[in-house]
Parts: sequence; C-alpha cells; structure tokens
Amino acid sequence: MATVYDRAFKPIDRNQAVAKIVVTASGAAGNVVATPNGSGGFVPNIYHWRLYLVLLPNPLLPTRTRSVLLDIIPANPPTGCLVISSKEMPASTASGKVELELPPAGSPTVQQIVDLFKNKGMDRYMFDATGSGCLWWVIVGVRHLEEAGLVEAGASRALQVFHHEHAQAHPERHPLPVRQGRFYW
Repeated sequence: MATVYDRAFKPIDRNQAVAKIVVTASGAAGNVVATPNGSGGFVPNIYHWRLYLVLLPNPLLPTRTRSVLLDIIPANPPTGCLVISSKEMPASTASGKVELELPPAGSPTVQQIVDLFKNKGMDRYMFDATGSGCLWWVIVGVRHLEEAGLVEAGASRALQVFHHEHAQAHPERHPLPVRQGRFYW
C-alpha cells in the first residue's frame, strides 16, 4: 500500500526555498475528526493538524504555488497516508483555524523537508483507535525539523505552548492528553 500521495505536488516546487512553516489546526468540513459523545454517537469537533511550507517567492520560476501542504490522513483507517500537495494559497483557507508560524533555520528547500519526513518514517503512521493522532504526527515532525536544524531552536517548545494555550481555551477542539498514533516500519 502506498504511504505517500503526491500527485498534486508539482516537480517545479521541489527546489523552492521555504520562507516559513505554518502549523495549522482547523475544524473545516472534511478536516474534523469525529469523536465519541458519550451516548453512542459521534461529534465532529476535534481540529485536524497539518503543516504548510510557505514558499519564498521566486520570480524566475513559472509556478503559481505559494505553499506545499504536508498532511497525514487516514487513507485506510487506521493507516495514514502522507499527502504532499502544491497549493496556490500560502496557508489554510479554513475559517475556523489556529496557526503557528515557525521560522526556518537557513533556507531549507521543500525537497529537504520532504526527504527528512520520508527518511524519518513520517509517511508510516497509524492513527489511534479513535482515528486521532494528527497533532502527535505534527509534534514529531516539528521535532525532526528542529533536530535537523531546519527550523529555529525552540520550535518544539513553541508548539507545545501554543497547543496548551488553545487546549485551555477550547478543550473540545484540542483534547488532552494528546492522542498518539504510532509510527511503523
């Protein structure tokens, strides 16, 4: 089974420099995890987390891409699939969202980040029994980026603080403890 879906990833975007990495969580239709409501039904209320690699504008390249999305989705639940897609918008257009911008260290390219994610097994992920775990996937991904020196030091801590603040304000969208899927080889 394929663990990466990159049909919407334009080859021209591979060597683009990343201006910033945006951690995004939203509850827009199609990006909400249904969770048990305690009475046998499900309520869609937990935010879905993903990463946008916002591209540094390059007038020499004929592309309309402004970001590349890295998103883990349950393609064959609970097995995830890493979706890599070029986007014409710099970040999520969801109306109900929270975002954290992480400055890169140096000028990493999209391909460097994609290669890191593949080498670290970020494309081999299984969601937990409730179908959750995208935040854990993002947390691990940001740790890998920080360890590789592709984001500024302290990015993992910034994400932890960011999530904690939002979990306090909206516990129904940001449940604690963080639901963890698992990586496999």
